[in-house]
Amino acid sequence: MKQGSHKLRIDIACPAPARSLSGNRVTAIRWARIFRALGHAVQIKHSPSFACGNADLLIALHAVKSARAILDFRTKHPDRPIIVVMTGTDISGDLNSTQAVSVLNAADRLLFLNDQSHLQLNRRYRKKCVSIIQSAEPTVKPNKTARESPAVRVIVAGHLRWEKDPLRAAMAVRKLPVESQICIEHYGGSLDSQLEQAAIRETETNARYVWLGKRPRWQVRQRLASADLMILSSRVEGGASVLSEALIDCIPVICTKIPSAVGILGDSYSGYFQQGDTKELRRILLEFENDQGFRSTLFDQVKVLAKQVEPAQEKLNWKTLLGKIRLPVTSL
Repeated sequence: MKQGSHKLRIDIACPAPARSLSGNRVTAIRWARIFRALGHAVQIKHSPSFACGNADLLIALHAVKSARAILDFRTKHPDRPIIVVMTGTDISGDLNSTQAVSVLNAADRLLFLNDQSHLQLNRRYRKKCVSIIQSAEPTVKPNKTARESPAVRVIVAGHLRWEKDPLRAAMAVRKLPVESQICIEHYGGSLDSQLEQAAIRETETNARYVWLGKRPRWQVRQRLASADLMILSSRVEGGASVLSEALIDCIPVICTKIPSAVGILGDSYSGYFQQGDTKELRRILLEFENDQGFRSTLFDQVKVLAKQVEPAQEKLNWKTLLGKIRLPVTSL
């Protein structure tokens, strides 16, 4: 039987529990659908309580948080392949710790969700590195012309945690000219009590910003699909699923110029700002509001980029990768 043409038993180890709205869980669910469509049997397992079964292949989201699952699988199945998905916090963390080194050595492939972040890894692991950009389904968009004001509605979609730098957009709109019609809708749960209190204070004192907390994913997608712009202000990312969701719906993005973003949007994308630079973000927001040429440039760029986040492309990429994975004779 040809490699890649047989049915695999795949375990996906995910640090986020069932019913979580985290990006990791959303990714795991989408991949499970792709693998089943390719004819494979799939189980999603909560990695902190991972029970090592008899899968042919382990795909582990998050090298550090899924370390126990990865090392248990390697011990029980020394000849079976493991794909470790490298997240933003993996890349920004201590990859020289004993646990991290053990995981990197145990992996057969190190999967990145963009085309740049692998360059931050020690060279000795580069031969294991592959990349697959996350896809998203298009949203049925509400009628933009029938929506309420303001003229420029901007979405921030990210939980309140340090890695997301979640209040950067709020800070940027504090000092906009009075005639500006920009305002921010921020969706995301609280994972940090201090940031939660800051978001509440900002909502109370900043007329251009509102934190709307944790909402159903379909609702956030609908709001994003009808927005004028999205801001992604993260300090670190592995490959934000919300970025793919914006691109598939051709929503322009203003984004921090970090490796994971460049690995998806490309070096020549026009909507970058330097991480933590509130003044630069404010300047770009005003340019977007007042310069139709700049707005059109961003729209044209994301329209082209939408092709790389189409579900069919991600499915093809996974089919290719799984076809290259070397499996033990017992699985053939």
